[in-house]
Amino acid sequence: IDQLDQLGDLVARIINKHVALQILPEHYPIVGSCLLRAIEEVLGSDIATPQVLAAWGESEVEAALGDAGIVRNRAKIEAAIANARVAADLEAGLEGDLSDLLWSFAPASRPRPVTMADVPAVTPESTALARELKRRGFRFVGPTTAYALMQATGMVDDHIEGCWVPPVGAPGAPAAL
Repeated sequence: IDQLDQLGDLVARIINKHVALQILPEHYPIVGSCLLRAIEEVLGSDIATPQVLAAWGESEVEAALGDAGIVRNRAKIEAAIANARVAADLEAGLEGDLSDLLWSFAPASRPRPVTMADVPAVTPESTALARELKRRGFRFVGPTTAYALMQATGMVDDHIEGCWVPPVGAPGAPAAL
């Protein structure tokens, strides 16, 4: 449970810092659990935190390459480990705060797209974010992945104009998870 609290706290700090939607401390285990399930689906069930993944060595990489439940691509596994190390260093304050880094690339608010065809896959901000993440040592992260991160964290609102979900900050929008 402590690891779920830690994961939930990390996600909450990234989201709460800049989004009207607030994740409350009592929901950290839920958020952590969701993040953990997503990580487990990609890399297997032995991963609990970036710190755990950052500590992986060759024996864990070899074991992962034999795990039919994940993408068995050495370069992607090694990139995930390297990315976890960079993220852990950022969170440890060695290179600044990960949340501040990510949110420094958030674009200005814009009108909601009218149709799904109006939703971009890449923006100048996501291109700049990907470039900065690569500069800091992250791998397998390009502008499309960076834009997906922006969508997932609420930096951009790509709900189409007629969507029932209210825009962040609008009357009726949820104030807390």
